[in-house]
Amino acid sequence: GYTRWNTTEGYMEVYDGTDWKEVPTASSNEIEYLLVAGGGGSGGGTAGGGGAGGLLSSSLASVESGSSFTVTVGAGGINSTVDGGNGGNGSDSTISGATISTITAIGGGGGTHGGLTFDGGSGGGGGYTGTVGGSGTIGQGNDGGRGQAPPYYTCGGGGGAGENGADAILNDGGNGGDGLQSNITGTSTYYAGGGGGGTNGNIATGGAGGGGDSVNEANGENGEPNTGGGGAGPGTNSILDGGSGGSGVAIFAYDSGSLNCAGGIVGDVGNGRKYHQFNISGDFKVGSPSDFQVDTTNLEGWWDAGDYSSRGDTTWVDKMGNYNLTKGGSPTLGNNPYYTFTANGEYYNTSLTPINGAKAMVLWIKYTGSGGDGYSLTGWQEGTSYCYLGRQDSNGRYYYYIGNSTGGEAATSPTLNTWYMLTLTNNSSGNFEFYENDGSTVIASGTGINMGSNGTSRFNIGSVNNTGGHRNHAQIGMCFYYTKYLTASDVSTLYNATKTNFV
Repeated sequence: GYTRWNTTEGYMEVYDGTDWKEVPTASSNEIEYLLVAGGGGSGGGTAGGGGAGGLLSSSLASVESGSSFTVTVGAGGINSTVDGGNGGNGSDSTISGATISTITAIGGGGGTHGGLTFDGGSGGGGGYTGTVGGSGTIGQGNDGGRGQAPPYYTCGGGGGAGENGADAILNDGGNGGDGLQSNITGTSTYYAGGGGGGTNGNIATGGAGGGGDSVNEANGENGEPNTGGGGAGPGTNSILDGGSGGSGVAIFAYDSGSLNCAGGIVGDVGNGRKYHQFNISGDFKVGSPSDFQVDTTNLEGWWDAGDYSSRGDTTWVDKMGNYNLTKGGSPTLGNNPYYTFTANGEYYNTSLTPINGAKAMVLWIKYTGSGGDGYSLTGWQEGTSYCYLGRQDSNGRYYYYIGNSTGGEAATSPTLNTWYMLTLTNNSSGNFEFYENDGSTVIASGTGINMGSNGTSRFNIGSVNNTGGHRNHAQIGMCFYYTKYLTASDVSTLYNATKTNFV
């Protein structure tokens, strides 16, 4: 049935057909989920607000360690840039797996220009011809509002997960229906708000939960990403565009004393609970508390774009609390569990300087193109103190240095747009290996290296010299720096613990 967040008592409620009742707290072997589909887009010229994506909130019962679920996050519906065009419906979000029936949140209905009705998780707003709004799906969303007939040319608001979209009244477009609140992440947050309807007067506000606003004589606002919010209708003007729908989201939360999981972006709910947020499609894997654990012995630095305690735009926080990274240039983070590097001089830099003796540098990276000069690199480069790895642009092969004279171009070439875990490690006797993925592939190895300790260059992820002399065309999700040697077995263990978001 319908669900809502009780702001007074602080818990989720479900409607049983007669009354609102508290949703029982998940037991230790259950995983709570929130699933929101993509919101609907709006049309061009003058159109109704897009309906919010369908919202479902419940639990996966008796989940066993070793279970795996495929998560599909629905895209927002496209907007129309053509006068008289209608908005597109949002795409469904799903959770599927061998042990459950597929769970589907239905994409929001598009906002109509006139004469049509678009149903969905929540219905799209009605058009300027007095069209009724689309219908929402029971248990997931609500109906869109009715448009106003000429001579007013205003439109209904898109339905939200918590209420209907409002009807247009004279020159004012209808407001989008509010979404519902959830505290699955530990913070009470609205999701799945409807988009405001096309207006010729006052602002038609989007519903709480990512719905876009409609402003007279302006393009409709987009629904917010990863909320399932509906796009807004444009203000009255034949050349204006509707807003696109916001993408959906899937969030899982559980007792971290009973389970440990992998996938998505990880956060802390509090009170011994963790959550995993999927802003893009991926796999959610369930393990015991001892699964997916990283060996932190002699781990000096751990930077993880798939963890809310680490990822950040200007600062990439070290999970070990030692060496935070500071942004240089303009690498981007977005809603993904990785950073994107696309130009000269893009890097994250920290105060960590070269350390003599046994060490290991580990990187989850996907090379996405060639830059024409230099390398995509991570590590140090200064004088006689080298330790870096990357890919040479001129022929696409791996490139590395460890010590002042050992390294160069390797014989192996990575495939573009493919994720790899790369490990460069040496022991205190001067032996080194450069591994690809789980340790079964050795890119390079050698003996007798002399890693200098006189350098003052600081550790970088991205360009290693901070001056723009190295191009970067790669995505980087995770990086580790150990002050110990990693064996092939150590590399395999780390690979299997961290691979879920990448392979």
